[in-house]
Amino acid sequence: MLQPIVEGNLVSFEEKVYRVSACGADGTVTLKSLETEHSFDVPFTQVTLVEIDEDKYRIHNDRRLIWMEQTDVNPKELAIASERSKNINEYLQGTISRQQLVEKIGASETTTRRLLKRFDPELGAVSLVRSIRGRKKNSRLLSDIQEKIMEKAISKRLKDKTKKLEAFTSLWEYVDSLCHTMGVKTPSINALKKRLDSFGEKAIYSLRNGREAMLQKFDLKPGMIDVDTILTMVQIDHTRVDVIIRDEHGRPLMRPWLTVVIDLKSRVILGYYLALHPPSAVSVAMAMLSACFPKQDFPIALGGGLNTRHRFWGVPRALGMDNAAEFTSPELEANLQYYNIEPLLRPIGKKHYGGHVERIIGTLMGKVHLLPGTTYSNVLKKADYDAAKHSAMTFSAFCEWFAGEVAIYHGRSHEGLNRLAPFEVWDAEMAKKGKDYIQPMPGNFRTFALDFFPSVIRTVQPKGVEFSRSFYSSAILKRLVGQRLSFKYNPLNLSKIWLRQDGRYHEVPYSDLTKTPISYSEYWAFARPRDRRPGMLVDEELHQVRLDNYELVESSKAATKRLRQNVAKKITAAETMSFLTYSGEGSSLQLSTKEPSADQTRKKLNWEG
Repeated sequence: MLQPIVEGNLVSFEEKVYRVSACGADGTVTLKSLETEHSFDVPFTQVTLVEIDEDKYRIHNDRRLIWMEQTDVNPKELAIASERSKNINEYLQGTISRQQLVEKIGASETTTRRLLKRFDPELGAVSLVRSIRGRKKNSRLLSDIQEKIMEKAISKRLKDKTKKLEAFTSLWEYVDSLCHTMGVKTPSINALKKRLDSFGEKAIYSLRNGREAMLQKFDLKPGMIDVDTILTMVQIDHTRVDVIIRDEHGRPLMRPWLTVVIDLKSRVILGYYLALHPPSAVSVAMAMLSACFPKQDFPIALGGGLNTRHRFWGVPRALGMDNAAEFTSPELEANLQYYNIEPLLRPIGKKHYGGHVERIIGTLMGKVHLLPGTTYSNVLKKADYDAAKHSAMTFSAFCEWFAGEVAIYHGRSHEGLNRLAPFEVWDAEMAKKGKDYIQPMPGNFRTFALDFFPSVIRTVQPKGVEFSRSFYSSAILKRLVGQRLSFKYNPLNLSKIWLRQDGRYHEVPYSDLTKTPISYSEYWAFARPRDRRPGMLVDEELHQVRLDNYELVESSKAATKRLRQNVAKKITAAETMSFLTYSGEGSSLQLSTKEPSADQTRKKLNWEG
C-alpha cells in the first residue's frame, strides 16, 4: 500500500513543496506554504507525498517492482508472501502464539525470525516477496517447435476427460516420444512443469482429483469474510444498460455498459463506470479508481463531475467478483494484492454469491425502463415498442441522469438495511471509527491510477508507438526501437500513454501535438466503424466481382487440366505407333518413323462368299 498522507507531511503540488496542516473527511488536504502563512485546500489526488527518507523510498520502490515483475513469472511466490503476511499480522495482533506462527508459516524458528524482521506493515505481503533470480520473466530458451509440442501434449491430456494426470512422468514420456519422432531435443521435466502450471491450477487439480475435490479446495466458503463494517468487502459486476442512446445527430447509437462497485455493509454504490465499449480490463480499472477516491475531479462517467452528491470513497479490504476474464487476469490480482485488497472469485455456477450487486443493478435498471428508448428486460415487456425510434438521450445526458439516480438511491430507505438509507449506514459506521476519523489518503494518486490503468503490448517503431490509430513518441523510446514493450493508457484521455521502466512511469504523448484527445469510449464507438471487421468489403457490388474471380480461377484450372490431358494422350498414342511400326535386318529392331501410305492402310474386302 502506498504510504498515506497525514498531518505534517511534505507534499508536492504544482511543482512546489507544501506542508499538510489538516486532512478533511471529503478527501481534501489543507496545504501551508513553507515560506509564508498562506494556506489553501486541494483534493489529495492532486498532491504527491515527498519522501524524506530516500533509502526507505528506494526499498519500497524496489519491492514494488519485484512484486509487479513476479505477476506472471511466479504466482506461487505471491501466494506464499500473501499467506505469510496474513499469519504475521495475526501474530502481531496477538491472535496466535509464536509457536502457532512457526507452524503456519511452515518454516524454522530462524526463518520465522528473519521474516518478522523483514516484515513492513506498510508494504504488507510486498515486503516478504523474495527477489527475482535468474532470467527475467517470460524469457524462454526453447525453440518454437519444442513449445508447440509441449502445448499440444498438455492440451490433449487436459481435454481427455477419461484420463487423470495421476503421474506427471507419463505426460513427460508422451512429450519425449513426440520429440524423438520429430527429431527434436526433448525439453526438461522442469520446463514441461512450468508450461503445465500456466494452464491454471484449478483445471489441473480438477482433472487429477475430480470437480468436487477442486470445489472443496478452491471454492469460496460462506462466512470467510465477516462484513463487520464499511469497506470490509465490496462487490463488482457489469451489465448492459437497458436503453438505446442516440448520437449528436439524433440517430440511434447503441446500449451503453455499466460497471458498478458496491459496499456490502452499507449498500452504498462506492464507484461506477459508464462506457460505450464492452466490459474489459478498462472497465475494471476505471470502476476501481472511482471507488477508491473522492469524485470531485472525476468525470461524470465515473460518478463525479460538477455538483456531484457522491461523497463515498475508500480502499476496500476485499473485492468479490465473478470469473470473467477481466477479473481473473494476473495483472489485476497482483495490483489488488499489492494494495492489500483481497480478490475473492465467485464460485462458478453460484450466482447467489453476487446477489447484493445483482439486486442493486436490478433496481437501477428498473429506473432505466422509464426512459425513452428503453429496451426493457425481455421481449414480453418490450412488446412492439420501438426502442431505437424513441431513443432521445445522448451518452452525456444519460451519464448526468444516472448520477442523479445514484444520489437518489443513496438517500432512499432500504428494507434490507432495516429501512435505513445507505448514506445513514455509511455515516453511522464512520462515526464508530472516531469523531474526527478520516479515510487513509494514498500519498501518490498518480502511481495508484497508473498501476490500475489497462495496458497494451506494442512494438516500438521508428515512427513511435502505434495505439488507437495514433502514434506516440518520446525521447525515451529512441533506444528502444524494435522492442516489444508494455504501455499503460488512461481510458478517459488517449492523448498520452505511459511506459513503465525500473518501477517508474514515463509519459509518451501524441506524436502529433495538434491532434484532439479522445476517450477510449469515443474511439471504440466513433473513431472506427462498429459494423466492420478488418478486410470487410464496403462496396456491396464487389462481392460479385469476387465470385467472378473465383469462377475465373476455377475455370482456368479446369481448362488447363483438360489441355494437359489431351497433350498427354497424343504423346502416348504417338509413342505406341512408333513402337509398333519398325523395320530391321536380322535380329536387330529399328524403329521406323516413316508414315504409312494410303494403299497400305486400305483393307481389301472379300466379296466372294
